[in-house]
Order: sequence, then structure tokens, then C-alpha cells
Amino acid sequence: MVDLLGRARTFARGMYINVAWRPDGTHTLVDELERRASRHPDAPMLVFEGQRWSYGELNAEVNRAAHAWRQAGVGRGDVVALMMSNRPQFLFHLYGLGKLGAIASLINPNLAGPALAFAISSCTPRAMVAGTEMLEALDHQAVADVVASVPRYLDDEVGDHAPVEGWSSWRPSTDSSNPVLETPRLLGDVFAYIYTSGTTGKPKPAIVKHHRFWRAGSLIAAGLLLEPNDALYDCLPLYHANGVMLAASSVIAAGARLVLARKFSASRFWDDVVDSGATHFIYIGEVCRYLLGSPPHPKENAHNIRVIVGNGLRPEVWDPFKDRFGIPRIIEFYGSTEGNAETANLLGTSGSCGMLLPGRMALVRYDVESDTIVRGPRGFCERVAAGEPGLLLGKIQPKNEFAGYTDAKASATKVLRDVFKKGDAWFNTGDLLRRDRWRRLYFVDRLGDTFRWKGENVATTDVAEALSRVPGIREATVYGVPVPHAEGRAGMAAVVVEPEFDMGALFTAIADALPGYAQPRFVRLVDRLEVTGTFKHRKGELQREGVDPMAVEDPLYVRDGRARAYVALSDAHRAAIDAGTFAL
Repeated sequence: MVDLLGRARTFARGMYINVAWRPDGTHTLVDELERRASRHPDAPMLVFEGQRWSYGELNAEVNRAAHAWRQAGVGRGDVVALMMSNRPQFLFHLYGLGKLGAIASLINPNLAGPALAFAISSCTPRAMVAGTEMLEALDHQAVADVVASVPRYLDDEVGDHAPVEGWSSWRPSTDSSNPVLETPRLLGDVFAYIYTSGTTGKPKPAIVKHHRFWRAGSLIAAGLLLEPNDALYDCLPLYHANGVMLAASSVIAAGARLVLARKFSASRFWDDVVDSGATHFIYIGEVCRYLLGSPPHPKENAHNIRVIVGNGLRPEVWDPFKDRFGIPRIIEFYGSTEGNAETANLLGTSGSCGMLLPGRMALVRYDVESDTIVRGPRGFCERVAAGEPGLLLGKIQPKNEFAGYTDAKASATKVLRDVFKKGDAWFNTGDLLRRDRWRRLYFVDRLGDTFRWKGENVATTDVAEALSRVPGIREATVYGVPVPHAEGRAGMAAVVVEPEFDMGALFTAIADALPGYAQPRFVRLVDRLEVTGTFKHRKGELQREGVDPMAVEDPLYVRDGRARAYVALSDAHRAAIDAGTFAL
């Protein structure tokens, strides 16, 4: 029998925490984990590849990690770079550091070379811990230069890895008691750095405080109506906010069970969901699109899923996905790691990402061609009407703060002032949305020098910088283009090259410099690149032309991962891309 009263209490509690939290509050997510472990030590908490941990067992592992980090000299306010793929040890380190009041910097394990070096250096770690899966990426001169003076630990998942020079083997403490500090952790303290591309520049460590983890977990638990006997399936990376700040936190907030997958697999997804007894799962749009494009699976309608939550589910996928897989309820939300403009579609309206919340959010007129915000005669921004795309802003106020990044200058670029009146301040999301007359929001597009591909934000400046270092490339500009049967936008580079440029060497050069998701899928050879009066590349026309053979006369190349080369874009390639059968 459905516990309607219990669900109502869960929802009310989540709403109360969202409104009533105080920066000096002392009940954080890790305190809630300790409370759950004390009151319900045998309740199931985590499942991973056949292994199981109760709340008591997981909390004990977290405490052992905390004591080991304390013995290593890590304390309140210290930063530890955490570089690891999805596995329980990630959570042991994260929550253990949280109990010490330390800060975990969650670094994408797919990064390599200069990008990885920048991610590590930008968080100025006191120490670092990496999984053995990171060793190859860490064996790069740019990375070695950054980590040379940083104490570093290797957390070997299977326990039989040979010693690695410069690295100490991670050993948890034998002490599993709660590492209580004289000074309590506060909701206003920093818990983690989660990297985001934002709208410009390199991936930046966004400051995420304890209250964001606690509030996000409570709100998601409330929206999903999670109960202690429920299980949430999480195949999203733990270094991203969706995987760790929403999924894992909501499970702790509800006292439910987390079913953690090492990574997303379309072929294994429904086996995992059904065999684990999952009642909920968290998604990004790419996950849903991949599943919808996959062949029928014998278990795809044998699940117990009641509600799913996530973001990026495009309107053309929404209803077919819901109908094919028999998903009763979808909660699509809008938000960003560092942002303060958050909302969720609790009503199930197809394609909507939530409601425009008066007093906290605003949609203002934006000129896409000139890449500028429109201000009226008095210098203030103009709100858009229903149906008109506008730039989404989040009002900065004490309980709706913008904590920003570790880079103060980067933080300042995201704040707009004197928006509707003198002295006000608003967070610039960098996203275009539109609303209907009932104030329901719909995502339109991402602005600026970032696009989303394979579930990752790609900073075009990073890709262009990598291309500029390839011998024979004189000038490059990068942008995202839509392609059939793919979520987000595929990276495309327009490049001016020297006569002796070797296209055959491009694949290897780019693969060495950029993670897979950031490597351009298309390359266009052009004679010159148009610039604005401030010497910025004009990308509008290039983006509109994309890879359309009717609009582009320049030589076009496509990234062929199997051939490990950029090859001339043929009619056969175009047909396969249109059919969704070419692996971009």
C-alpha cells in the first residue's frame, strides 16, 4: 500500500529545508549520513557490481577515510583533488573529506594533458588521490610539472597494483568512529569544487557549499517522493553535479538505496534497473536518446520505475521515451552547478523544465547576432513576452546566492548589475529559454563559447587553442552544430591552414591534447575567417551552414574514430550520419 502520508511528509520536509536553511546551520549532508547510520545501521544504502553496503557499513568506510586524511595532515578548508571513475571509494573520500571540513575537488577522469594540468592547478590542492585508471593520463609532462610538489595517493580498486614512483598507496584508517571536530561543519562552508565550463573559457572549479548538497538532495528526494525502501539507479559520473549532488544526496536525504553503475551502458541499462529493483533513476538527455535509439530489450517494460529525474530531455524525445518504456512520471529540472536559477517541472508537462519563479528568475531580451543583452532607453534590461526566447537570469540575494568559482575574475563575469533597478545583481546563466503564458519554461539554446556534447560542456576556446598548436594550422574557430539523432551539438572547427598542412596527422595531435568528447567531429578548411570589430570570430553564419552540402563549398572532413583519422566527408558518410548509424 502506498504511504501517502509518508510521501507528503517527505515533500514538506524538502520544501522546508529549501526555505528555512541558514548559512550557520550545522546539520549538513554528512551529518545526515551519520544520523542515518546511527538510527538505521542495517538499512541498505549502496549497491555496486554485486557488492552491498548498509548505512552503518558505508558510514564506517567514510569515517576510516576521514581519519586517514586527518593523519595525512588534511584539515578544515584544505583542498584534495579527487580523480576517480564511478566506484564506492569515490564516495568514501568525498564524504570523509566533508566530515573533516575539507574540500574535495572533483576532477573529470576523462581529462588529459594540458586540460588535466589546468584542472589540478586551478584548485591548488593540499593533496590528491587518484584511481589507477588515471595513471596513463597523469603520465604527461604538463601534469607532472603541476603535481610534483603535491602529496599524492593511489587508490587501487583491486588492491594488487604494483608501486608507482611518486605515489603512495592509499590506506584507510582502522578507526571507524565519527571524526567529530571541535568546530562543526556549517551549511555555509565549502564542501566541494565541481568543474563547469560555464559559457566561456576553460573548465573552472565552481564553489559548492554544504547547503547546496543538502538542499539539492532534500528537494530531489521530495520531488521523487523517495522512501527508505526505494532504490535510485545512478549511471551518471560522480564528478558531475547530477551524479553526486543530486542522486547520491537525495538517497541519503530519504534514507533510500543508491544503485551505482560504473558508467552508462545502453545495452546493460535495463538489466541493471530491473535486476536491482530500482524504483527511480536519474538521467541526462543523452541517456534517454541513446536508450530510445537502441534495439528493443526484453526487460525494458519489466521494471518498477515510478519516477525519473534529470535534465536535457528534448521535446521530440520526451513522449516517445515515456510511451515506449512505460515511465509514469518525468521530472525535468533546470539548473547549473554554480548557478542560482533553479526550477523543476513537477507537473509533468511534456518538454518543460519547470516554472519561471517570480522574484528569483527573469527572462530578458537578448540579441543573438550581436551577442549582447538588450537594454532599454534607461539602461535597464527588458523582460520578454510569452513565447519569445530570452536570456535566463537568477536574482542574487542572501538565500539565493551565487558562490562563483575559485577564480574571482571568472565569477565577476557571470554577474550582471543594474538589471531592472540600480544596485541589483543577477546571475547570467548563459542559456536561452522561453516561457508560455502559464510561466512554464522550455529550454532553447546555450549561448557563448560553450556547447554540450556527450553529456559534457565543451569550451570552444579550449578546442581552438589545441588546434592552434597543431603544425600547419594558421587560425581556427570552433562551434557546435546540430546533427540528426544526437543530443546536444557536435563540435566543428573551421580552420585556415598552410599549404603543407598534413590532415593525416590531425587526429593524433588532437587526441593527445583533448578528451574524446571535446575533439571536433567535423573540420572545415576555409581560406579566411571573418572577425568582428573587436576581432572576435564571426561564428553565426558558420553555425547556420553547419555541414549542409548545399551551403558549404569548402572541403569538409569528419572524425572517424575507427580509422583514427579525419576523412573527407562523403555522400556515404552523410547518409550514415542522417540515419544515425555513423558513430560520431
